Amino acid sequence: MKSLTELLMEYRDLTIKLSDKIYKEEYDEDISDFFNRRGNIIEEIKKENYDSKEIRNTFESLKLSDEEKKLEHAISLKKTEVEKSIVELRGGKSARSTYGKKFSVGPFYVSKKI
Repeated sequence: MKSLTELLMEYRDLTIKLSDKIYKEEYDEDISDFFNRRGNIIEEIKKENYDSKEIRNTFESLKLSDEEKKLEHAISLKKTEVEKSIVELRGGKSARSTYGKKFSVGPFYVSKKI
């Protein structure tokens, strides 16, 4: 059985690795594994029924809140970039379909009977 400090240190290390992978855009199967392992650590801490003051003190001493903020910033930054790309793609698709309709010749544009 690991101590609270060991569990939170492992949690911190996973958080740092996740932040680095997201900033470097290294999206692979490891990312979901890191998130799952972090979740398992949280569940393990819940099972052990540690005192909330002890958790808070250890959390602060390891400066986990700073690492959590870095991870949150990395995720929100990449999310914004993806949303911007989606908007740009939608605009291109819209323009392409509009221009495509103007120059197409179909049964609706031909009025002469054969």
